[in-house]
Amino acid sequence: MNTRYKIGKQLFFTFMILLFSVLIFAPNEYLGGQAYAAMSSYCQIPPYTSPAIPPLTMVILGRDHKLYRQAYNDASDLDADGKIDYTYNHSFVYYGYFDPDLCYTYSGTGTSGLFSPAAYATNKFCSSGQWAGNFLNWVTMSRMDVLRKVLYGGHRSTDTTTNTILQRVFIPQDAHAWAKEFSGKLCISNTLASTDPNYATNMCSAATGTGYTCATGYTCTDKSVSIVGSTAPTSTTTTQNYHLYCNTSLGNGLTYPPLMRVLLNRNNRNWDWAAKERPECEANIVTNYSPYTTTAVTPTAFLLS
Repeated sequence: MNTRYKIGKQLFFTFMILLFSVLIFAPNEYLGGQAYAAMSSYCQIPPYTSPAIPPLTMVILGRDHKLYRQAYNDASDLDADGKIDYTYNHSFVYYGYFDPDLCYTYSGTGTSGLFSPAAYATNKFCSSGQWAGNFLNWVTMSRMDVLRKVLYGGHRSTDTTTNTILQRVFIPQDAHAWAKEFSGKLCISNTLASTDPNYATNMCSAATGTGYTCATGYTCTDKSVSIVGSTAPTSTTTTQNYHLYCNTSLGNGLTYPPLMRVLLNRNNRNWDWAAKERPECEANIVTNYSPYTTTAVTPTAFLLS
């Protein structure tokens, strides 16, 4: 009786071992599953992509009103030197519709004019009667224009096989409008060659109390003709006049294009013209804040295209 039991028990365990061996080592396809993939089955290109579809990049932009403000706001450290760039800095390359290495002339008047390249600049300096492209970018460019230039070259108001004209974005006549001031003087190095990128740096003034000073090794020098094509504003050791450049559009629609309005040799500051809590860049400027007083002016208009 015990012998038969032992033999049956041994046969049972032998059968179970054989069964598990078959289940473990049998090919997967015999068990109703899929065969394991060989190395040759793998693809270098994902199998679910179609080569007929070109690669695309989606750019999601915020439609923020700040895109219509000035690109160079005089309150940022553009060159990462730890100092706020609150003036025009000739050693910095300002990006925009104008080529920093070209000089421009303006033809026409008012809303029918045009800035056109006239010559190559010499270290971003130009001849009399010409505008430096680097300076025009600092004065006129909005954030929207810089973004458009990066993405697709800028807004083309005219684009034919023979003629392409870029035009600045519409700037409402409110707090989005801005004005720049220029003393006509730059800090010029006492030792560097005139071709050196750091030969000329920030705007300066010989008048005390303006905050426009030069670093050691630089001298405040009149460069107005080489930047804006006209003589520098008058100044003394105590007073400084400025050329003022205000940027806006005076209305809506094609009849009111984007403008740069210019006042030369004024004893006002840029905020007197474009920080009035009223329509900005108009034909009047604040001359006294207590009591509040404005004076009529006659700006010269330049179409920004």
